Amino acid sequence: MSETTLTRPTPITDEDLADIKAAAEMASTARRVVLMARLCRSGVILHVHGFHIGEARDLVAAAGYTVRVVQERLVVTGAIDRLALLVAERDRLTAEIAALQAETAVAAR
Repeated sequence: MSETTLTRPTPITDEDLADIKAAAEMASTARRVVLMARLCRSGVILHVHGFHIGEARDLVAAAGYTVRVVQERLVVTGAIDRLALLVAERDRLTAEIAALQAETAVAAR
């Protein structure tokens, strides 16, 4: 499955913004991480405290978003389609089951 298939359109709702901001904020429990967050035409831009930018980027990506760092800001331009991920996982499990069935059939001979 290609990366294009897994990516849905850019985050565009206030719910998307809140989810992305919450993921980035988990980079620190001691201080505020996200200094500014806003929706834009390309998705979401977060101005993140520079000390936590790497952790915030990794957390936003782990939450399923396409993110990159541009001039000390996180630019979130897409989100992983959870349905596509489930389909990919189902296909992987189906292939694993078929391989195990084939091994079992060979071992039984």
